[in-house]
Amino acid sequence: MGRDGPICPFVPPSIDRDAYYITLHYEADGSHAVGLREILLNYAEWFACEFPPEKPENVYKTILVVFPGISTDWAPVLDCVHREVKSAFVKKGLMLGQFHQNCLEPAARNPFFRVSTSPIPLVAIRNMSVHDILFLDTCPEWFAEYESRFGCKYAAGKVTSVTYKQIYARA
Repeated sequence: MGRDGPICPFVPPSIDRDAYYITLHYEADGSHAVGLREILLNYAEWFACEFPPEKPENVYKTILVVFPGISTDWAPVLDCVHREVKSAFVKKGLMLGQFHQNCLEPAARNPFFRVSTSPIPLVAIRNMSVHDILFLDTCPEWFAEYESRFGCKYAAGKVTSVTYKQIYARA
């Protein structure tokens, strides 16, 4: 991967805290984006209300929305829907990642590692975290949401990662 540790630092603590959920949507076949978009936006609303990050026990909550009925031919629809709904998720303090058989999304720290490849199409949803500067620095709207949540940590010197501090300063 080009670095130590898990691909997503949320996975081990989510599992350890019994806060890792999986839901299956067999009805979605990926032939149109509208149905996928609706499913994901409903989860964004539910997740933001059910697991607000202000409660410490919710920090590591993660849900995988799995779409076993989406074939390889339709899997790239997830990329399209991901782009369409990402801003709505970020506004709620949430992150989402799309995964499928042909996903070309590179790892944040290693552009040669295709981090979002999965044998079954799915989307992961979780609360935004300090490390998400790696994914939210390129869009002013996303960065503003990130800064509203974590800017105080940078100002107080609580963020120790040199990489995060450099990206934050640049953004």
